[in-house]
Amino acid sequence: MDTKLSEIKTTCHKLQSSLIELYNFAQGALANSAHAADKSLCFKLNKLVMPIKESCATVKKCVQALDEKGWIAAKLAHSDDSYAPDELDMLVACARNLVEDVRQVASLIQGNSTLLFKNQTSLAEKSKPPVAPKPILKVKPSPSAKPAAKLQERPLPPTPANLLKTQISSGEYFNEYDYVNLESKETVEKENESIKAVLPKDMCQSFDELVKQSEIPVVSHSENVPEIVTPEKTVSPLDQKDVQLLMFYGVQIETHIMHLTNAIDAFLMTIKNNQPPKVFVGHSKFIVIGAHKLVYIGDSVHRNLNNPELKTRIMHNSNSLCDSLKTLVNNTKKAATEFPSVIAVQEMVDSVVDVSHLANDLKMSIIQASKS
Repeated sequence: MDTKLSEIKTTCHKLQSSLIELYNFAQGALANSAHAADKSLCFKLNKLVMPIKESCATVKKCVQALDEKGWIAAKLAHSDDSYAPDELDMLVACARNLVEDVRQVASLIQGNSTLLFKNQTSLAEKSKPPVAPKPILKVKPSPSAKPAAKLQERPLPPTPANLLKTQISSGEYFNEYDYVNLESKETVEKENESIKAVLPKDMCQSFDELVKQSEIPVVSHSENVPEIVTPEKTVSPLDQKDVQLLMFYGVQIETHIMHLTNAIDAFLMTIKNNQPPKVFVGHSKFIVIGAHKLVYIGDSVHRNLNNPELKTRIMHNSNSLCDSLKTLVNNTKKAATEFPSVIAVQEMVDSVVDVSHLANDLKMSIIQASKS
């Protein structure tokens, strides 16, 4: 092992560097997708970027731990009797899962490259006198089959900061709503403070609680988590790995659906109190954040399950919930634009109810399967 240790160390650091650059590239594409003609593109890409983000955190954590151990063979070696997965084992497992995750992200970005990158030049030219049209520079993504080390050679898209600043300053706060997970911490804090400033005092405390709950992440099953012990006498048509997976995410989905319910209750209270668009749009963001966590859980379960029938059922429920979020976004925009139209507001409320029902369907499909 000593002869290969230096090569293993170099490979792990290259994996970390390439993965960080891939994630940054995907984040830039995700920011651009909020302004694409196809409004569903943002949702699709966000679902695919989440596993990359989780893997990026796992790789960084493992490489850091191995660096602290000094990459000494004696510290990495183990006997067959006392075997337990270490950071190097976790890196290998994570790298295997990355192949499919990277392929899906690269495929979606490549297939929609003209939608994701075509507006950067035109926005910069808006303030200049008319000139002869310039050719649009197309980003040529690397083929998905290339090794991960080659990802660092892929050109990154221009930073979306100026694009976001232009649209926010012009009052288009709905663009923020489309990519709620991409806002900087400072932007989110300022926006939350401005919403809180116009809230009735009896709603301020619940708003603070919503902010805290929205910051609680979903823990990925790929991380080094303790095994959940299942009853020995339980007879299940699922294999043990599926049962462990369902129980692991079942605990989390109970927590996050409770947070979603709190967000929905607070949102409905803003409607009951006839709050202005700024307030109910701000509250609807917490519904989107909470529901997106459930969609991510559903996708994670689907991707790792072995049982084909259950995979199909959970994928259907997860996709239905994701589609309902698109409808909610559109109806919230409409309600804010046409405020105080009772019909538009009612359509928005109906969309929230649909999200609630579909989120519960997803929860039940996971919980019931874990107890089967």
